[in-house]
Amino acid sequence: YGDVDGRVILARKYADLWRAGARTERSGPFARAREVSVALGERNECKGLTQREHEDGKTEPVSAAGKTGRRTVKTDRGGRYIYFDTDDSFFSNDTGPLELEVTYLDAGSGPIVLEYDASDGTAPHGGAFKPVNAAALKGTGLWATCKVELADPAFTGRANGSDFRLCAPGGDLTVHGVAEGPKERFVAEDTR
Repeated sequence: YGDVDGRVILARKYADLWRAGARTERSGPFARAREVSVALGERNECKGLTQREHEDGKTEPVSAAGKTGRRTVKTDRGGRYIYFDTDDSFFSNDTGPLELEVTYLDAGSGPIVLEYDASDGTAPHGGAFKPVNAAALKGTGLWATCKVELADPAFTGRANGSDFRLCAPGGDLTVHGVAEGPKERFVAEDTR
């Protein structure tokens, strides 16, 4: 093959590492974080998790039941989604489950659906929008929190440039915040 400057050997080395499933050490602002989160409102407070607007995912700031949040609004595209993007230094094309905590206003009825960029190629759009029912709206008018385990997240930005989106197919959805981390992050810590 010829190896004047080491390029062939180096390419082979990294190809072998990739085939073996080896990962390089993560770097970036959230590489060592235990979780990422976003608090929604007039001005979102992003800590490694960002809420994004999209053609089928427009939102407006609201204040309800003592908290701020963002509510989906009707779009020309017919969707009423809230999109979220995880900082790649925290999670991108990794292995292992994640758990999301979503704080939402329990208004209306029907399911809250989370669609996420998954490694499951059999899911809709090659895994870009794998659906899971996150919670059921009961119309109490109070804030509620649900936890959703994602067994196979890819989070490579295939969900219209984001990693996941939330919606309430029966109407609008209002979200106060989302936290994301490895499943063990949400287990109570031993304080002995």
